[in-house]
Amino acid sequence: AGDGRVFVLTHQAIEALSADTGETAWRIDRPALSPTADRRLGFAGVYEFLLTAMVYHEGVVLLAQPEPNSPHTYHTVPGSLYAFAAKTGQPIWKHAYGAWGHCTQPDVFVANGCVWTHVDVPAKFNVAANGWIKVPDTGSVEYRIQGLDLRTGELRSEWPSRDLFNVGHHHRCY
Repeated sequence: AGDGRVFVLTHQAIEALSADTGETAWRIDRPALSPTADRRLGFAGVYEFLLTAMVYHEGVVLLAQPEPNSPHTYHTVPGSLYAFAAKTGQPIWKHAYGAWGHCTQPDVFVANGCVWTHVDVPAKFNVAANGWIKVPDTGSVEYRIQGLDLRTGELRSEWPSRDLFNVGHHHRCY
């Protein structure tokens, strides 16, 4: 919520409603998934493409929409990050990101004019005899976080995160 509006995501649309009256200020179609996105029931009975995150900050509505491909390692699920003008719903920019971890919504944070997300880092992997997907050498995966300009989507900063978010544990386990 922000600027007197509540922003709502449905399967079909993104809507801005008046916080006072509930009336629709604008409604746009939800961005279509990539044709290669996996829409099947995923690990642990979750439709991963539905694990979205929507954030409002200083006149911008951000939508992180996972676009899982098959197979993937669950350590960087690919997705698209969209920015929309909060007043009109007009698209501002789109940028790739990676959701880190399985069965969790993507991390999207805004600080100092930057939108921070994980980078989708394709990894080489093997499929075990039991069907599980495993990265044979997790030390070789260059996990990173990216800082994108809130207004333009341009890359302003990138930081390695391999030592912080190694795949030996779940990233939300403290």
